[in-house]
Amino acid sequence: RSGMYSWLDSAISRYYKDEMETVLNIGHGGPVYKHLNNKINKLTSLDLNPDIQPDITASIEKMDMIDDNSVDLIFCMEVIEHVKNPFKGASEVHRILKPGGLFIASTVFIYPIHEVPCDYFRFTKYGLQELFNKMTMMEMKERNKYVFSIFCLLLRLGINKNRYITFLSLLTFPLLLLLLPLFIIFNLFI
Repeated sequence: RSGMYSWLDSAISRYYKDEMETVLNIGHGGPVYKHLNNKINKLTSLDLNPDIQPDITASIEKMDMIDDNSVDLIFCMEVIEHVKNPFKGASEVHRILKPGGLFIASTVFIYPIHEVPCDYFRFTKYGLQELFNKMTMMEMKERNKYVFSIFCLLLRLGINKNRYITFLSLLTFPLLLLLLPLFIIFNLFI
């Protein structure tokens, strides 16, 4: 999640206004929710898992309890890849947003499978444009360059069910730390 919180803070400062009546965070749990909750007044959370006690227990694919054109701002951080029918989810987001409302989202692209078995999709920027084609796209950018994606993939090998791969990853970890400055330099020029 390199760069996520600075990117999120920038989005909040540019788009969030205190007078917004309804701000929805899709995906209640974890540090992203805590970060948003510390910065947003009247944040409402929605999640499929009732055990984490969201304000609304529902899926992004079926938000019937939320009225049409009723939400000023929606955050959806690292959720879209976990949605079985992301086109239905995108349609629901479009339905509940007020005219002129904002949707701020983040999703992974080059990243290992996680939260098994509920990790379904990876989207290119063109796939995301198609997914949210009913909305006006104001801005889309990659949060990380591919050099850091490679570094992240190498680090994530250590979190693997195959003991042999995990062992090899732990052996190469000191080498990765030594190479980190090179990754940072390559990232500046690529």
